[in-house]
Amino acid sequence: IHEAIPPDRNPGVITEPVQTLTDMRVIKNVSELVDTGDADVTEETVTVEDTRLRYLTGGDGETPLVLLHGGIIDAAYISWGELLGPLAKQTRVYALNLPGYGGSELPEGPLSMDRHVEAVAGFIEQVGIDDPVVAGTSMGGGAAIGLALSYPDRVSQVVALEAFGLGTELPS
Repeated sequence: IHEAIPPDRNPGVITEPVQTLTDMRVIKNVSELVDTGDADVTEETVTVEDTRLRYLTGGDGETPLVLLHGGIIDAAYISWGELLGPLAKQTRVYALNLPGYGGSELPEGPLSMDRHVEAVAGFIEQVGIDDPVVAGTSMGGGAAIGLALSYPDRVSQVVALEAFGLGTELPS
């Protein structure tokens, strides 16, 4: 199951998630969503600023990698599912579902890039991830850049893939 935004709603003012089925079936475990290979990838939750966030994690290594998905109908398993297993064989990987995506709770009030940046910063702190490489695609790339600008001491490197700008509005 992933969360989608109806076309007539502005992502900056979402008040509730809309559930849709992927492949007309209910996903029962993470192995149906991601290529885990022989890596042990699990789904976990953490609470950041009163919002429960889901994330996929696995692997072991000295340089942790935090992966951020794009917007609209994206989620961690959509953007990063095929890469989690191979990456987890090389390092510790965390693929975060941003607030309102991939089963993470939708917080009160409108979503914005600033809120996503704060959620990622809180996630890194709550989980206890030291000096991660933060990679993001599309909206996640913008959040990664925003995180590095706002909290340069919390990231070692940023990889922004097809990132959009750092405005306060989310793209529709």
